[in-house]
Amino acid sequence: MSNAIQHIVHIVRALSAGEALPSLQRRAAEIIDQQEEKIATLRRTLRHLEAWAGVHEPTNEETTR
Repeated sequence: MSNAIQHIVHIVRALSAGEALPSLQRRAAEIIDQQEEKIATLRRTLRHLEAWAGVHEPTNEETTR
């Protein structure tokens, strides 16, 4: 399990138990933001690779532009 995932598991457990300190809540938000950014980057990269390979299927967002 990666270090970031271990942090997330720890934070989620503390949050669900009502034991999270404000600093822990801030750190959880930071980690979630970082993961969202990484996921968005991976999705963009995948779409570019699919387009380059000619197999890209447009998303709803792309078809409404």
